[in-house]
Amino acid sequence: MKKILLVVTLCSLLIALSNNNVNKNNSNESKMNREMKATKVQKEGVEQAIEYYMEGGRQADGSITAKAFTENATMS
Repeated sequence: MKKILLVVTLCSLLIALSNNNVNKNNSNESKMNREMKATKVQKEGVEQAIEYYMEGGRQADGSITAKAFTENATMS
């Protein structure tokens, strides 16, 4: 009888912990989705930077690619 009670208690604890983690993950996911929204201007800026980067690669021209980065950008 003690073994059954122990198993039931452990299962209940595992279920409770599992539900708690699911709720935390959903909360973190919705928080992340709110934080990741970008404005139209931001999206256009990213798209333009990617276009400069790709066009510079197509033409093998670093001066075009450089437009995708800030003036003080460095690579290490």
